[in-house]
Amino acid sequence: MDKIKNRKIIIDSCILIYYFEDLDEGKTKRLINDLKRNNNIILMSAISVFEVFKNRQTGEKAKEYEVLLNSIDDVPIDGPVIMDAATLYYLYKKDKENNEAGFLDPKDKLTGDLIIGGTVLSYEKHLLLTANRRDFSAPF
Repeated sequence: MDKIKNRKIIIDSCILIYYFEDLDEGKTKRLINDLKRNNNIILMSAISVFEVFKNRQTGEKAKEYEVLLNSIDDVPIDGPVIMDAATLYYLYKKDKENNEAGFLDPKDKLTGDLIIGGTVLSYEKHLLLTANRRDFSAPF
């Protein structure tokens, strides 16, 4: 990660979960710390707050999640983001209609993933960090 410096990076909801739950033996925490050390700004889509916190309202970790989510600046869901998310949905749907073998199925796209994709498209100088290769294939 030494090559990525001085950038704005939007992290997907799954990265937040990997970070907090330590599902990968600390790899995500080390990656985020390396990115921060290289003067990158870590951001999240506002929809990620919902996606991460929706099932974590109770228990001892709820407050820790709240602190984590409040420590990361979020990118708002504004008109351009929604327009880009709608365009992504349309393109996924069109691809499925034109190519039955296509891997993109609009029924499988969750609204959150479309909004995160729309966010990255709207803020085109931002990078996306995700472990979700199924919904965010290259070049995302």
